[in-house]
Amino acid sequence: MVRGYFYLVASLMLSVYALIELQYILTPMVFSVILFVVLRPLHKRWLRLVKIPLLAVLLTLLSMLIPLAAFVLFFSFQIIDVVQNFPSITNKVQAGIDQAFSWIGDLKIIRNFDWSSSLEENVSSGVAQAFDLVRVGIAESTQIFANVFLTFLYLLFLLLYHDGLRKWSSMIIGSAHSKWHDIISEIKSMIEHYLIGVFTVVVILSILNSLGLVAIGMQYAIFWGVLAGFLALIPYIGTAIGGAFPLLYAIATGSSWFQPVMVVILFGSIQFIEGNFITPKIVGNQVSLNPLTAIVSLVLGAAIWGLSGVVLAIPIAGVVRIVCSHFELLQPMSFVMGTAVSEYKESK
Repeated sequence: MVRGYFYLVASLMLSVYALIELQYILTPMVFSVILFVVLRPLHKRWLRLVKIPLLAVLLTLLSMLIPLAAFVLFFSFQIIDVVQNFPSITNKVQAGIDQAFSWIGDLKIIRNFDWSSSLEENVSSGVAQAFDLVRVGIAESTQIFANVFLTFLYLLFLLLYHDGLRKWSSMIIGSAHSKWHDIISEIKSMIEHYLIGVFTVVVILSILNSLGLVAIGMQYAIFWGVLAGFLALIPYIGTAIGGAFPLLYAIATGSSWFQPVMVVILFGSIQFIEGNFITPKIVGNQVSLNPLTAIVSLVLGAAIWGLSGVVLAIPIAGVVRIVCSHFELLQPMSFVMGTAVSEYKESK
């Protein structure tokens, strides 16, 4: 047993090293596999309709690319404006932090505490790192476009060679085909339902955020709204983080407290609606991860693969949990990653 865990830990360390070194090769592959799982049902429908494999694949890809292109075109003008004024936006958010802590420092309740400046420095550093992440993503657009191209290229061949790859996998698995078939089926179901649910939630939140910010006269309302919608991918705290940026910007640029107060009310209301109604009804608990595992997965994903790692962290952690649950040696790992550990109560 001890030897087994030693080999497991050693394998994990080597895997992490390989993931870091092969980031630009593996990330398009992982994205393409996830998109393949989501688009495979649509591909089947097109294949039954047109009977020509290559045409069915192209129609499947167009079915995804056309709405995506329309989305980018719709937001392109504000995105260009944001990119051109990104340093100014960052400076204004920093000014909002300074102003907020200046206001907090004036409160008699905490006037005598000496941690205010240290906390302000830490918050400023965190916000700067968050904006740096976005800035680097924009600056490395060439690499992003290369990854997107490779993702769709891999996806095309996965859809085109699906039957042959399925035969290849059964040849490798051999006698354990039945067990791995159950594992793969469970993984496919989890990824499909989770990603469709999360995408729906992001779209709903982006619309609600943007409409609310437009209503209160916020500058770059659509940018802040969509950014907050995508940050909702971070469980439990994503909406709050997404609301912090427009709040600080409103504090720095507003002439009164109307906009900051309305931003707090808006995102507080959306956080309540999202946490109690939207996410439970649409996403549910598809990946069956407890909150601690979700947060740790996001941190590890960001450390290993950056922004791509943040996006992929939750579904990959869900895959790991499912695989672990089917092997006796790894079942303790599945237990500690899942929701069962948070619901478990010892009988007294």
